[in-house]
Formats: sequence, structure tokens, C-alpha cells
Amino acid sequence: MAAETDATAVTAPVSVLLVDDDDQWAQVTARLLEINEPAFDVTVATSLSDGRTQFETTDPDCLVCDYQLGDGTGLELLDIVRAVDTDRPFLLLTARGDEKLASQAIDRGVSDYIPKAYDDGESKLLTARVTKAVTSYRTRQQLIHERETKAATLNALTATTDITEIATQFCRLLVANHGLAAAWIGTVDDSNELIPVAVDGCETYLNAIFEHHSPQSEAIGVDTDGTTNQDPAIMAGQTNEQVITVFTAPSAGDDDLSAGDGDLGTVDEVAHSHAFASGAGIPIKHDGIQVGVLGVYTATDEPRIDSQLRSLLVEYAEIIGYAYRTAEWERSLWAERPVHLTVEINDAAAPLVGLATHLGGSVTATVLSTNRATANRQLYLLQLAGATPDELRTAAEACDGIELGSVSTVDSGVRCDLSVTGSTPEQLLAANGAQIEQTIIGDGAMTISVSVESHAAVSDLTSALEAAYDSVALTKLWNLTDEMNSTRSNGPLHTLTQKQLDVLQYAYFDGYFNQPRNVSSVELAEKFDLARSTMTQHMRTAERKVFEHLFEQ
Repeated sequence: MAAETDATAVTAPVSVLLVDDDDQWAQVTARLLEINEPAFDVTVATSLSDGRTQFETTDPDCLVCDYQLGDGTGLELLDIVRAVDTDRPFLLLTARGDEKLASQAIDRGVSDYIPKAYDDGESKLLTARVTKAVTSYRTRQQLIHERETKAATLNALTATTDITEIATQFCRLLVANHGLAAAWIGTVDDSNELIPVAVDGCETYLNAIFEHHSPQSEAIGVDTDGTTNQDPAIMAGQTNEQVITVFTAPSAGDDDLSAGDGDLGTVDEVAHSHAFASGAGIPIKHDGIQVGVLGVYTATDEPRIDSQLRSLLVEYAEIIGYAYRTAEWERSLWAERPVHLTVEINDAAAPLVGLATHLGGSVTATVLSTNRATANRQLYLLQLAGATPDELRTAAEACDGIELGSVSTVDSGVRCDLSVTGSTPEQLLAANGAQIEQTIIGDGAMTISVSVESHAAVSDLTSALEAAYDSVALTKLWNLTDEMNSTRSNGPLHTLTQKQLDVLQYAYFDGYFNQPRNVSSVELAEKFDLARSTMTQHMRTAERKVFEHLFEQ
């Protein structure tokens, strides 16, 4: 029990609603909780009706509630809370030794239950349990938020191949979902200059910066001691390295710059005149070649850019680099090549997700085979790790529409046959032309990898899933080129430049090597906007590199 008193302190304020009809005990416990954890802000209610009112008006992060409330019970308040939020931390205080009540509370969705004590020393245990419940809840909420953000990101990629529209969508997502004041994306043109293509929230700031910036000058604003003061995104574009900057506030007595001032001053001054506290510049690359830069800024009243946000920005820059590469390809390649995607469903309405929920979070399952037996029945061959046959039988009995067949124990866990009556994700995927490649269930979610005939089918497929299930996220999208690139480090394509690979790939799929040829070198050159001689040279060089690798091996 002592280990539980060493809970990690929370880093953000936590509003706690403490409900107990013993006003003296509640007031003392509230003070002790706030002393033990300064981040806690505890509100006290002394009845069921008071608790309901306080919950509706304060919307607390966590509730701690006694079972006996005079005008009702804690389980009645639990039902009220669960009708609003099925996962909000709710800790029930019970009499010692009342295991039957604890069992009922668990069945009705209580987060935790704690034997009530009147020893002040026990307040540290209560503090630790509240901290643990809130931390777990916030972690789950953050994961849901990240899933939704990634789904929105990939939806932006699937909606268009216009790079300006894609960049605009990315900037909007960053500002809307990650507490940023502004974001912009710039690309490098043929003259190696950085050109903004999408801006959200920082247009006047960029106008001021770029008005005083020239390609010949690496410094934007030079301080009196000779040091340079640059915008982080432009610096990242020049150095091809990540740059994080905290803008220095003007000294007392300095005149504030406005967006319309003709004198640039330092970048710090311009940033503060636009209420920016910090900024980051992340190079956008694909295949190691810089194609642009991502710039973001935080407001003066928002947290600065930390390591977690920085890692997220790097991921976004990688996705944007992929989007740029994709936008450079012809739509015909997407239309003619199978597209692979991974979809995550986090909804107990999906039968296997419901089964996994009853089994618990530590259980993982892999679908070895699935077949449609009838129009309304799906058969599964399932392998599970972390569950016993008896636990599986109990979980299956608790799930409507699931009938458990044979069960056997194998070295890697449990193997079983399942028959599911009713709608399943697999039936929906098949109806939309998808071929299922792999299905894994774990952490309360079902992850399905499928392939569809074309990129155009992705949007219809995800829309159909979203209409059937509450929580659907498209977590990965790739096509044949991605698979080829993943093997380039040790395969015959590893020595090719991206241009050589693109040329060779187009030539192959368009039938250049067929007899008779389906496409001529002139037509291929037109696709890439190259001279025929340049196209032919790319082709010959690529063929030579591939043959050298194969024959030398």
C-alpha cells in the first residue's frame, strides 16, 4: 500500500469534487488533499442533490464520493456522471470490508473504490489514487485526441493532390488542435528561395519579416553586438536543421512595434508586436532532400514549445514531405495502383472490440482467418495472448451476438473459433471493395490493415466506417512506391536517386518494357516535363545501376 502513496505529481491543475454528508470530514479531507497536491482544487458537496448541482456547474476533472449521502447514494451520482462521460474519474468511498458493494460499483463503471478512513494519514493514499486516476484519464484523452488528429491529417492527404490545399489544411490542423497561435509552410523554389504557400495566423508577421529579408543576407535583424536575430523557420530553411526560439521581450521603455511599422527592428520585437512568445522551424524533407520548412508560433499566454510538441512537429514535417512527394506524382499512378491502409476502430459496437473490452486491456488478439458464413454471420479463427480459456468463455457469454466454438491452448496463448451474428467491420469493408490483410485487437481498439483498388476508394471506405462506428481513425496510408522505398536500403533500387526511381517505375507500370510498347519515351518525357534526351539518360542510368547490383550480387 505504501507504494501507492508515491504517485507522480500532476503538472496541470485538477478540479476535484468531494461529496460526503459528513461536512466536517469532507472539509478536513479537502484541505489535506490540497496540501498533499498543490495542483488540486477541491470543491465540497454534502448531499446527492448538492453533488449533482456542483457536478453540472463546475465540471470537475475527478469526483470522490461517499456511498451514503443522506438523500441518496454515491452510485446514483455515478449514474449521473456516466450519462455525461463514460470515463470521467469517479472514486467511491466504501465501508471497510464491504466487498459486495465494491463489486456493484465496478459493474456500474466506478474508476476506483477506497475504504473510508478517519485517519489523517490516509489522506496521502487518497491523494495518490486521485492523482493516478486523473493521470490515466488524461493520458487516454490525449491518445484519443492524437488518433482524431492523425485521422484528420490523413483525410487531408486523401482529399486532394493540390499541394497548396494540403499545406493549408495542415496549418489549420496545427493551429486548431495543438494550442498554437500561428503556422505556415514554405517551399523552396528553383532559385533556392523560401516561398510561403500556406499561412494561418501570421500573415502580417511574415510580411514584415520577408519584406526585410533577401537571399543574400542570412541575418534578419543584426544586434549591436553583431549577433544575428532570425526567424526560426527561415533559419531552419537556411541550415536544414530544427530551430526552436524563445522570443525576448522588449526592455522596459522600448517602443512597441506594430504590424504596420516600417522599421523592422529585431525579429524578437516583431514577434512580440504580434503577441508571439516562441517559435519553431522544422525542415520538410523527402528522401533526405529539403523541399520546404514548417514554421509555428505560440502566443504569449500559452506554454512554450516543449519536447513533446517538437516531436509532434517533426512527425508533421515528415508527413508533409510525403504529401509533397505524392503531389508530384500523376493522379493516374494512384488510380492504377492498389492502395494499402490501416484503420483503427475504438468502438465496442464492433464485436471483437466488445470482446476485448470484457477481457481487459492486457489481452491482445490476432485474427488468423475470417470468413463470411452467411449474409448475417461472420466466422473468425482467433489467437489470444493474456487470457485463459475460462476468461474467454466468460467474456464471450457477456457479448451479444458472439458464439464461442472450439477453444484450445497453444504455446502462444489461446486459439478459438468465434461465430458473430450481426454487422461486423469485415462485412462493411468487403462491401466497399476492400481486401483484409491483417486484424489485431488490443488496448480497446481493433486495427485492420486492408487494400483497395485505388486511392479514390479510400475516402468512401473511411466514410462508411465512420457512419457505422463512433471512433474510427485512419492511421496509415501507403501504396506500392512506399513498399519499394522500404526495401531500397538493401535491394537493387537502393542506389537510385528519387528521379531515377520515379522514371523507372512509371516506365514499368505504363508498359514501356512491353512488346509492343504501350508508351513511348516521348510520352514518358512529357509526363515528367523533361527533354527526351534527359528522360532517356535517367532511364539508362537507372537500368545500369539495377543490373550492376543484381549481377554483382
